[in-house]
Amino acid sequence: MTHRFAFVLFSAAIAGGACAPSSARSPVQAPLVMADVSVADSDEALLRTRLSAYELGSCVDVERDIADPVVGLIAVIANTPDGGAPVAAARCLVTLHLGEAEGEVMRWLNTPGHKGLALVVLGALDTLPPAEAARLGDVALAGPYAGIARSRLSRSVSPALRALAIEVVQ
Repeated sequence: MTHRFAFVLFSAAIAGGACAPSSARSPVQAPLVMADVSVADSDEALLRTRLSAYELGSCVDVERDIADPVVGLIAVIANTPDGGAPVAAARCLVTLHLGEAEGEVMRWLNTPGHKGLALVVLGALDTLPPAEAARLGDVALAGPYAGIARSRLSRSVSPALRALAIEVVQ
């Protein structure tokens, strides 16, 4: 049996209007992707089990032997209402698959009801390449968690990310 679900990765412009909180920045948009994806029950169950036990383990170990880790991780997030598995899956998506899952990650920052997932993204900003971190920071500052994003960005080790928080305040 295969789970089939559709997910829409909203562009930042659709989900929250203009992304740039100040006119000095250009709008940031996530690609609009509509996909009908499937993941085998066994892959999703294996990922959920591994992610539930995930502490400081490696996302690479969690994803071992999974046919499509991105689809599997998104399925775990979508189909697991509570617990540590969705948070661990989000952490793996952000750290290993941001390029493939950027639209989904931006949706978490732009859409109410995804606070826990948004916190995972904001917590990872200092570990991401500077351009990606700044793009996600911009999106977060224009979304429903702008206050949390501003607070997090103001404490960043990156001067560029701290500057984003300051620009919004002025």
